[in-house]
Amino acid sequence: MLAEAGIRGVNGADAPQRLALVLGDSHAAVFEGLRLPVQGVADAQGFEVCSVGEATASGLENPNSATHARERFVQALAAQPCQDVVVLLGEVDTGFVIWHRTQTRGIPVLDSLDQTLCTYTGFLDELARSRRVWVLSAPLPTIQDGQSWGEVANLRREVRASLFERTQLTLMFNNAVAEHARRNAMRHVNLDPHSIGGDRLVRDALCARLIHWTTTTTGPPFRP
Repeated sequence: MLAEAGIRGVNGADAPQRLALVLGDSHAAVFEGLRLPVQGVADAQGFEVCSVGEATASGLENPNSATHARERFVQALAAQPCQDVVVLLGEVDTGFVIWHRTQTRGIPVLDSLDQTLCTYTGFLDELARSRRVWVLSAPLPTIQDGQSWGEVANLRREVRASLFERTQLTLMFNNAVAEHARRNAMRHVNLDPHSIGGDRLVRDALCARLIHWTTTTTGPPFRP
């Protein structure tokens, strides 16, 4: 999918040691160990990954955030000079934070969404001044209504929003980010068409694979 989208580095002997720097929440860990072929280079190239568990798009402007994600991203950018930067954030916001703010602070969902988008797109614009930015759509939620197993489900069980509501909010977030990327000449990879089913929820096959990983291994191949 990424190779088809064009994340291949550059041609010839001047190709970097890393295809791109990946900045994101725990979902970004899927890039760890991933290697793709580069035209004119003998060995497949990998990614430098800065994956910060529970990092949020809305917390990027908060210097006192619990994850210190922005600080860690800035450090990673300083250490890795590759031209391409892949950004993957938003799932924690649309699956938990925005709804939690509504329930605890009375902030309307759409107002919180707008604030989150403003913070996130501002960060993307900042990156785009010096790097070539690739934005990946936030993963769609898979925690079922009433689900009681799994560490993440237990942490988020106080959120009352249904799976359908959380999915629709994520789709709105991804569409808005995609439009911003289009207007500002950023590259955007939208995985929603590959993930959504006819009921406007994550396809059953993807949920079944997640359940299999969770119940048959010490953990899924990526941190949720």
